Amino acid sequence: MDKTTVDKLKPELIQSNKNTTSMFVLTALRDRDNVSFENKTRNFSTTIDDKLLFETNYPGTDITCGYVLRFYFYTNILLNQDQSELFSMDGTQFILEKSDQFDESSSDQVIDQTKSIINLIGGMHFGSSELSDFLDLYPNAIR
Repeated sequence: MDKTTVDKLKPELIQSNKNTTSMFVLTALRDRDNVSFENKTRNFSTTIDDKLLFETNYPGTDITCGYVLRFYFYTNILLNQDQSELFSMDGTQFILEKSDQFDESSSDQVIDQTKSIINLIGGMHFGSSELSDFLDLYPNAIR
């Protein structure tokens, strides 16, 4: 499944390329319309398979990790993938290093991956303004 297809998905269970498993997509809550890219959202593939873990509050905020990524950083979350990686709006792939510090399916792992994604996006041209806007609203959010 290519990233353009994922951008058009509804938040429902879809069959992945894996033979016996499914992936769930948490779609971005908004598109970034003021960019010239065909894709107006990013795609975050994660090995985490439990969508409820993304209901974990992001430290220093009163909002969930899923909401942070999907709203403030225009990001779709693809669960139950072979590796954790981010595809930027221009299609660039960033592979996240696997952390052995946390259990794979834990709230700590979700927080760690969310932090990694925020920092990756914050280093991008358009993402730097997204990070700045987010930190203006949540100055105590961990980085």
